[in-house]
Order: sequence, then structure tokens, then C-alpha cells
Amino acid sequence: MPSPTPPPLPAQCDENFFISEYAEGSGYNKYLELYNAGTCSIHLDDYAFASTSDSPTIPGVYEFWNVFALGATLEPGGVYIIAHPSADATIVAKADETHKDLSNGNDGYCIVKGTESDYTMIDCVGNWDADPGAGWDVCGTSSATKDHTLVRKSSVTVGNGGNWASSAGTDTDNCEWEILPKNDWTYLGLHNQFVPSPTPVVPSNTPVAPCASGTVKNDWSDAVFGNGISECVSVTPTIVTLPLPANASFASAFGQLVSVKPDEGFQLVVTDHYQLGRFAQFTVCAALIADGRRFQFTQRKAPGPDFILHSAEKVRSCIVVDDNSNE
Repeated sequence: MPSPTPPPLPAQCDENFFISEYAEGSGYNKYLELYNAGTCSIHLDDYAFASTSDSPTIPGVYEFWNVFALGATLEPGGVYIIAHPSADATIVAKADETHKDLSNGNDGYCIVKGTESDYTMIDCVGNWDADPGAGWDVCGTSSATKDHTLVRKSSVTVGNGGNWASSAGTDTDNCEWEILPKNDWTYLGLHNQFVPSPTPVVPSNTPVAPCASGTVKNDWSDAVFGNGISECVSVTPTIVTLPLPANASFASAFGQLVSVKPDEGFQLVVTDHYQLGRFAQFTVCAALIADGRRFQFTQRKAPGPDFILHSAEKVRSCIVVDDNSNE
């Protein structure tokens, strides 16, 4: 009698995430952003973001075992943001959790999997070997981990496994990062494997007319086509409804023209304009029409476990509007 056919093995998903963005700016404007480039939901209870402070007690060994918020997960294509609790409101609004001891530029942080005594290195910014001074050099820029934002290049699909030297590189060609100015948070919350915007090339003798409503400018580089071509192209905006559904992210709308609308029963309200005069930024959130405004968590409830759910809902309800001029 033939043996029964065994049931098929369950499909294996790809568990893969890494540090997609790091910021050390003015004051407490510091954060780490993690990006899930795999196909699995990452349960962060199995991981930690271990660190050293300045010169480590034992070179190569972490000093602080920092665990993620209990039950935290990172969905495929999504990001998870750890920010200083006193960072700018636009950063805290996007944070999944806060951590008050983020790097001043010379503190090594590594994502590890395992326990305090038995772990595997996944990805690092800096290392646990020695105090680098003000910060580590990256892409040939001196002390780039201080007073800069670092964004992982689109070519990077896995973590450095603790090999910070290969990740930092020695010039812009062999490093894994794009270096942005201090307090530039343009890509926070939307990694989707960062691609720098090309500089448009338009012939100097060709006047550039503004595009009509409902169209956008499409500039083609003459390095590719041999001349500068600039044309207006009709684009249908992607509708983004706030608040986003649970477990959703803004990654699907990255790089697209969008139209933001409130969900049924909600209205859009401006909740923060502190950076409007300086960086032309302001924050828009979805608020219940019945409330008339968006309330802070502690205006309705005492601090407690519900704050984690409130923080996740806030990330899904708010966007930062920026004119992208970096001025």
C-alpha cells in the first residue's frame, strides 16, 4: 500500500530588517529608523538595540541592553522609529517609541537578535570598540554621525552584520549612506529604499513655463538623452485617507502626488506649526469632528498601557507638510 503523501511544508518568509535612517541634530533631535525589507512581520521582542556610551568599558562589548516596547512589531515594507522623547514634535509624532539615551554622535548602536548573553549582530551605526571622538567618519565626511542625518542608500538591502567599517566606507562611492544636513528629516517615516532626487537639466536658452493645475513637471537629464527635456505630465493623485487603517503605513504612497482627505467622521486640523517660520513645515492630523480638535493623550486618560496604542494611532493620523526647500 503506498505511503500517504506528506503535507506540504509551510512557506518560509524572509525576515530581514536594518537601520534605514539615523539622525543626530540640534538639541534632542535624535532618532533611529528601522526598515523591514523582508516578507515577515518582525516581532521585536526577539531583538534589542544594544549600545555603548563614549569609550566602552570592555572594547567590543555592549554596555546597555535596550529592549523594544513589549509586543512591538515591524510589518513588511514598514518602518519603526525610536526617538528621543524631547525631540521636535514632528519627530515624536512619527515615533513608535522613545528612548532618552540616543547617540550624541559617538555612541555605538547595534540591532541584535537573541539574549544578553547570546546574540547575533544584525546592523550597526558606529561600533562598540572605542570612542571615535566627536563622531564616526562616513562616506569620507569627518564625524558624520554628529550633526547630520544619515539615510541608507537604495542599493542596501541587508544590515551590515556589525561590520561598521564597510558600511561607513571611505568615500561616497563605497559607503552605504546618503548624508543629509543637520535637522533634515525629509525621509523620516517613508524609507522605501531611499533614492536621491536627480538634479533636472534644462537648456539655458529654453524658457520653463509653469505647469497647469493637475499636472507636474517631468525633467529628463541630458546626460541620458543628450539634451534637456522638460514637459508637463498629467498625474492622478493617490488618495491618502487619514487616519490610516491599523497596520498600514505611508510607504505605498512614497514618491507620489497625493491628495489627503479625512475619513468619515473626521476632519483635518493643523496641530503644530512650530517649524513653519524656519523650515516651512507644519503638522496636519485627523481629528474627530465631534471633538472639534485633536486632544493629547493625557487630556483624556492617565498615563498607562493605553499610551502605546495611542502612539500607534497618532502615527497613522498625522502627516508633516513640507515645501521641500530645506530652507
